[in-house]
Amino acid sequence: MRMHQDFFSLPRLAMCTLSALLIMLACASLLPLHVSAAEDVPCATEYAIKNGDTTTKIARTFQIKWKKIARANDLTEPYILKERKILCIPYGAHIYHSNITNKVSSLFTAELLGNKVKIETSGFDSSINYIVKARRITDSIDNFYKLGQLRVNPDKTELFYFDLPQDLKGAEALSVCLKNYGSDEVSCNIAKR
Repeated sequence: MRMHQDFFSLPRLAMCTLSALLIMLACASLLPLHVSAAEDVPCATEYAIKNGDTTTKIARTFQIKWKKIARANDLTEPYILKERKILCIPYGAHIYHSNITNKVSSLFTAELLGNKVKIETSGFDSSINYIVKARRITDSIDNFYKLGQLRVNPDKTELFYFDLPQDLKGAEALSVCLKNYGSDEVSCNIAKR
């Protein structure tokens, strides 16, 4: 009799274990394969990663926690920075008075005037060609419109005016960027009415 009881308890234990494994597999299959940590946040500006940049250095530059920048750009540990990659710097960052290592942003201002954007440049060291692009602050960083191009001259203050495309007309604020033809370095400022 004892043998008969042991014979049935072993398959029963195996069946319970197999059932538990199947339930765990079914639950695991309901989980997403990739969980994105990116937040759907508007960018206050963009920053082009340069050789030698570190996560700490970028966070200090904009006086914002690195994790906020990482979430806004869907970055995960170990946070490997690739030179020339454009990072979205979310709102909350200190942009206007920070010591931004990107030289161009301190050398131009942008202002919205009716259906145009006015760009004022000054203090450039040499003649450089730039592509001018703009987007609504609430749009993704991939949603830029090319407004035209400009060539800055050294040691001169210059004004440039660009017509806004229909989709940007009426915006209260835009992210306006200059992209250097030679180096692909991008610098942005906020243009307001």
